[in-house]
Amino acid sequence: MRVFLLLVAACTNPQTSGSPCHTTSGDSALFARLTANRWGKCDANNFCLSLQADGDYDSMRGCSDCIETDHGRWNFVARDDTSGLVCFDNGSVIDFELVAGGLRWDAGELPATESLDATGSRAGLDGLAASPLFDQLTAHAWAKTNNFDLYFTPTSFALARDGTFTGSFREGACDVAGTFSVVYGGSQPELHPHAAANVCDTRGYAADIAASNEIPVVEHDGILRFFEASYRDASIVTDDRSFLFSSYSDSNYGLVVGAKWQHDFVASSTSHLDITITNPTPRAQTITKLSLMFDGQPIVDEMLQEAIPPGGTYATSTELSFGAPGIAALLVDVESQDDRQSYANYHGYSVEL
Repeated sequence: MRVFLLLVAACTNPQTSGSPCHTTSGDSALFARLTANRWGKCDANNFCLSLQADGDYDSMRGCSDCIETDHGRWNFVARDDTSGLVCFDNGSVIDFELVAGGLRWDAGELPATESLDATGSRAGLDGLAASPLFDQLTAHAWAKTNNFDLYFTPTSFALARDGTFTGSFREGACDVAGTFSVVYGGSQPELHPHAAANVCDTRGYAADIAASNEIPVVEHDGILRFFEASYRDASIVTDDRSFLFSSYSDSNYGLVVGAKWQHDFVASSTSHLDITITNPTPRAQTITKLSLMFDGQPIVDEMLQEAIPPGGTYATSTELSFGAPGIAALLVDVESQDDRQSYANYHGYSVEL
């Protein structure tokens, strides 16, 4: 990733403030269709949803040994006559589209079932505020903080407040578009992107801007951390490069491991890496091993007994030298433990020199 200005031009956000579901007027025909009947099957193996005309919603999800129910207030914003976003008062913003015989809801499709009796009007729906995470994700376009894993991760993307997104792979070599949801209800809010058909993965596969159930974290310095990649505000033009990862989807487990350096890695050169290891959990952890390997060669291989309190950070640095041009692997392995268990904080990256 060498020219950030090009990325900004490719991915911009049409709206950066205000809730997507603040309005309580217009779109009455779509409101009538959404509230006419229940969607989905209410049984132990399926999901069902009622968007009632009085502004209440109810849902039920069956699982192997439980039934999960939810209830609250809802609103929506239309993109066109059949699609848009539904907002729940728990913070969820769900992409939807009316299709033949049913409702596409996030990544699934729900058949139309029994009619609903509740009465109400579009104007009677509550105006709902967007969640802080939705505001952060849609505030600006995002650019990758390094040139790792370019065969399947986008170098830039932008999430718009109408639930659509655009993304660019390998600085414009392949572009994607799609829709997304921000889903609350589990231990962590999730981003669910749904890209249109493409072959942007160089292995011949379809690619998306993130995992189908991504858990995004916006760090205090504004870096957006996904499981496979990290991103910064695309309007920032900088030579700073970094990686940042957590091997666990819950901040109650493991460590957040990162490094910063200047410029992309280049063949036959050397980079200075400042490494940080942060404990996001409420329990003290001890780092017992720190290992970095590049192209099969150990760069750092240390057995440690470094205690990190909750919220604390361990910092170190190293020099990384590069050989001939080509594709190389960077492997990062940090082992740690607390008073409950041990953790393998591991990630591998593909680097093009």
